[in-house]
Amino acid sequence: MSDQPTTTEAVTGADLRPVLALAVLVVAVPLMVGLSLVFALLPGPWWLGIPLGLLIAAAVVAVRVANADRTVLSGLGGGLHNPDDGIRLTNMVQGLSLAGGVVEPELVVLNDDARNAMAVRNRGRNHLVVTQGLLAELEVVELEGLVAELLSRLRNGDAEAATVGAALFGRPILDGPLAPILGPLARAALDRLLSEHRDLEADRQAVSLTRYPPGLLGALSKIAAGSARPGADAAGLAHLWLVDPRPAAEGQSSRAPLDLRIDILAEL
Repeated sequence: MSDQPTTTEAVTGADLRPVLALAVLVVAVPLMVGLSLVFALLPGPWWLGIPLGLLIAAAVVAVRVANADRTVLSGLGGGLHNPDDGIRLTNMVQGLSLAGGVVEPELVVLNDDARNAMAVRNRGRNHLVVTQGLLAELEVVELEGLVAELLSRLRNGDAEAATVGAALFGRPILDGPLAPILGPLARAALDRLLSEHRDLEADRQAVSLTRYPPGLLGALSKIAAGSARPGADAAGLAHLWLVDPRPAAEGQSSRAPLDLRIDILAEL
């Protein structure tokens, strides 16, 4: 029934193995150094710290990948709830998921006045997160455009790549104490993992699904008219949001500017 890819590599066209290898290396280097020093003080060869450090690092990365969606959702902080009263959102997601051939996602509303949303996917577990501030602003056709955009990211693999990237490089590095040192490395890894034209492609696919460009145009315009930056802001999750919540200079974002996306949709 669903035609959505099952692996990040199949979606992005990029080989995921170098990204995983880099993640293992980042974790392994301090482990190898520390364990080698420990073994040097004990009877036995010091070099045993190298394979042992690599083995532990590989296990850590495997756990992070397996729990990537949970890592992302927990990084949003409190205020997450299922939209029991969001009937129109629930109905919209059900209908468009069926039309787009996407496994119906779990809906989550973030109790925040910011205007933004994200799609989270890992190992077949799909989630749509919408802020209360954005949900309250959208008309029906705009909500349809927003949902179509998020479902397109689930279907084309962008959401899964972004979710895995957040678990490997976003939360542990960009939101960690080593961000000043390893931040450039983490951003380079995310750039390799994510498509350069991911936002424009998701916009195009959303419009193809709804066949009504003004819907998504209206949703993006209302995001532009307010703040897209949630209170539980995290640099390691910025690439997951529908609109980057951080200014380009601050977040060093390589994503398509919101004004450009709006202009392109206005011409359709």
